[in-house]
Order: sequence, then structure tokens, then C-alpha cells
Amino acid sequence: MKKILLPLLLLAAPLLATAQDHAVLDAIKQAGSTTTSIVSRLQQDKYVALLETTVSSTASFQYAPGLMSIHYDEPAGDCFVINDMQVMMVTKGKRRVMSAKSGTAKMMRIMLLAAMTGDYHEAEEYMTKMNVDELDDCHIVEVELDDEKARGGISKVEARYDKGTKRISTIMMHYTNGDYTSYTLTDVRVGAQLDSSLFAIKK
Repeated sequence: MKKILLPLLLLAAPLLATAQDHAVLDAIKQAGSTTTSIVSRLQQDKYVALLETTVSSTASFQYAPGLMSIHYDEPAGDCFVINDMQVMMVTKGKRRVMSAKSGTAKMMRIMLLAAMTGDYHEAEEYMTKMNVDELDDCHIVEVELDDEKARGGISKVEARYDKGTKRISTIMMHYTNGDYTSYTLTDVRVGAQLDSSLFAIKK
């Protein structure tokens, strides 16, 4: 494993340690910028620290620039949707719509969409450290957050990108209470036309 530590000493300072790292992250960002949509299956594993247990779910996953939706297989109708500056969660039939301008909804929107595109500029003011790792089959971008600034309860985000396509394969979000959630994409299709109803925010 190759590991590079990228401290964020100044917001405007370059984040990349070497030309090679710059090239890798530029390639990830380029792949993200040219991706018009992603459709996949999704495996979600949520670890609850208080209970020392993991809850696993499967879902359909859809992404387009600025948009994301997860529609869970069970219970039917449960979902998680990001649409512009709103976030909707439906859990066991109970709907909750939140503004993504503050708190956890804001940071989930920023970090999930940043991981999808490889473009972390919107998160820079909340970042304290960035690590870039390299495994045989993927690049890993790990971002640590300052929760006093972010106030979203998210401490770290790890994004894994396929070495060949440079597109996202797994996102793991770590929370300040010790919980974490991983989202793994499988059976990925890129460039499909998506129905706008998949991202509808229903109040």
C-alpha cells in the first residue's frame, strides 16, 4: 500500500504532494466531470457503535450531477434522496425533508456528491487532512473533517475509486459517535437516461 499524507495547512495551498498524486486525483475528477449518470445496485452496511452491530441493506442507486437517490429493497418505499439543496429520508414509511444548508444534511450532501465526482472543493473549508492510498485495484481518498466547523457529526469520509475507470466504487462515512456507514456500488451502468421522479422530493 502506498500512503501519502496531505495536510491542509492553508485553504488555498496545493493539496497534492507530488505530480503523480496530482495526476491521479485529476484523472478521478475528470472521470467524475464527464459522468452524466450512474445506475447500480448498492450494498449498505451501517455499523452502530452503541449496539456493536451492523445493519445491512440492499438498494437501487441512481446518480446524476447534483442528484443522488437510494431506493431500498426493504422496507419498500424507504429511500434517501439528494436534490439540489434538499435531502429527503424515508425510514419505515416516515418521511423527513431537510434543508441541506446546515448540519448533518449539509455535510452528507457535500461529502457524498464530492466522493461521486472526486471534486472536493466545496468541502475544503471543513477539511483538516487528506490521505491518498493506493491498493492493487483502487485508489483511496480519505478526508478528515473538523466537526467544530462542519457541525454535521461526520468525522471522516473514505472514497474508493476503480483504478481502471477512475469512478467511485465505495464510500464510507465515519461519524463522531463511532458509527460508520459504507455504500458499495455493484453492477454499475454509466450514461443511462434517468427518470426525474427518482430524485423527487415529496413533502
